This record gives sequence, structure tokens and C-alpha cells, in this order.
Amino acid sequence: MQPNTTEAMQRMLAEIKQGLPFGESEAHLCSGLCLGCPKKVMAFIEDEVAAWEQAMANGQIPTLGDLQQLGKTAKKIHRLMVKNKIIL
Repeated sequence: MQPNTTEAMQRMLAEIKQGLPFGESEAHLCSGLCLGCPKKVMAFIEDEVAAWEQAMANGQIPTLGDLQQLGKTAKKIHRLMVKNKIIL
């Protein structure tokens, strides 16, 4: 049985938190290469994750489109972190 969209979003949020450098210092994010400002994109994805966690806590049910959009955004940010050599 496939998970519902709420369970899928919870799993995706957990994967995003694990796969991206949440809580890293500004000094670490801004060292070396700076393609696309890692500090700003991390602030953006942290806000998105927090907003979805709050929305689901308030009973909002994500749609498949919401899942697709957040997944697409997270993948782009992950690629940016790899290009900036913050994640290997």
C-alpha cells in the first residue's frame, strides 16, 4: 500500500533535513566557491521545510503537486551544494 501524501511529505522532509547541511554555520556555507549563494538557498529551504511542518501540524494535507514542487526544489539545492563543494 502506498503512503498518503501526508506520510510522503513527512518522509520527504526527513530526507531533506538529512541530505542538506541544515544548521551549518554561515562561515562554512560561504567558504570557497559561491555559485548561487548557498547561505540564501539554505535559508530558503529551511523556511520551506519549517512552513510545511507547521502547515501539517495545523492539519493541512499536501497535494501531489506540493510534493513534486518541494522535491524539485530540494534536488536543485542539493546539486548547488555539491557544485559549491559543501556536500560531497
